[in-house]
Amino acid sequence: MRGIGGEIKQKAEDFFVEEIPKRGKSKNDEHVIFWVEKINLDTQEVVRMLSRKLHVSKKRFGYAGTKDKFAIARQRFSLWDPEHSLEQKLKKLSLKNVKLYGFERGERLNLGDLEGNRFVIRIRDIALEENEIKARLEKIFAKLKKGIPNYFGEQRFGGIRAVTHLVGLEMLKGNFEEAVKIYVAAPFQGESEEVRKIREFLWKNWGDRKAYLKALYAFPKKFRYERAMLDYLYKHPRDFVGALRRFPKRIRKLFINAVQAWIFNSVLKELAEELGMEKLKGKKIPLVGYDTMLNEKSEIHKKVKEVMQSLGVEQKNFLLPSMPEMRTSGGEREAVLEVRDIKLIKIEEDNLNKGKKAAVIEFTLPPGSYATIVLEKIVKGDMHFNEKN
Repeated sequence: MRGIGGEIKQKAEDFFVEEIPKRGKSKNDEHVIFWVEKINLDTQEVVRMLSRKLHVSKKRFGYAGTKDKFAIARQRFSLWDPEHSLEQKLKKLSLKNVKLYGFERGERLNLGDLEGNRFVIRIRDIALEENEIKARLEKIFAKLKKGIPNYFGEQRFGGIRAVTHLVGLEMLKGNFEEAVKIYVAAPFQGESEEVRKIREFLWKNWGDRKAYLKALYAFPKKFRYERAMLDYLYKHPRDFVGALRRFPKRIRKLFINAVQAWIFNSVLKELAEELGMEKLKGKKIPLVGYDTMLNEKSEIHKKVKEVMQSLGVEQKNFLLPSMPEMRTSGGEREAVLEVRDIKLIKIEEDNLNKGKKAAVIEFTLPPGSYATIVLEKIVKGDMHFNEKN
């Protein structure tokens, strides 16, 4: 199955995502519920901006899902405002690249409190004629509607610098020094040369307090977590649990969630190759935690255990006794992602890449599924997991 080629996200405006909210009336009006439209900002950055402007704790805010940074994203936020004193201040706020609208009262929004997400994506730099683009998309769309592996996308593992699951793995094993070292000092080729050299220096001089201080001042200010951890290590050179606690609790939890996602993806890859999508439909794979019930008779559960064993982790590790606030229970996730309402909106001349075409497509995904997984199939045509259908 050949993809159409091309590039995504050459401009933030090329990637649009909008939440589909859950319907139903709330019994509680202690929270202001409002829409946020943001451009080239991640969800946490918006929370920090709102927190600073309103002079309130970040803990007052809730949201149903995190959204891509390099995009136009519309999502709902909630703000705990039991005395109705903050709503008017919210309405008057002016923030760069952020628009606030659609205010109402309701209950706190938590992760997963949405029906799904609608995407409108422009794929640029396509070196095909219009008829060929349409022909390939027709075949790809038919496959996507039948189902593809519901993988966690690369964002869950850190994107360009894919260390999130590696840090989480060391945390689960109780190797907190190694977890800190990987996050702060492990160099990656995708980063700028300036930052890569700082990390290489740190890795080579790990344990030297003067090196921590030198790297702290060398890191650009936007690397706030690296700087906060190095500042703490300079003052408390052996307290690696304390250094990790420089992250907000929600961010620390992402490290553990990334390990769950890595196990899930590994198991799903094996199952997709062995069974194909049709036999996987309706099946769920555990997101393993300390309370997951693994059945010895289940082939899926056996594979989960095998992957965990290969990583050197056990279920009890998810209790994290040295950092009990990070204890993580289990869950499950659908093995198959069926892409809904996918259609081609238009094909046009690409105004950024001379002589090339751009295709604008629209589709809807359930909560927690990744558009990048769908786009990979469209651009690269990687459909070999569906061959057993």
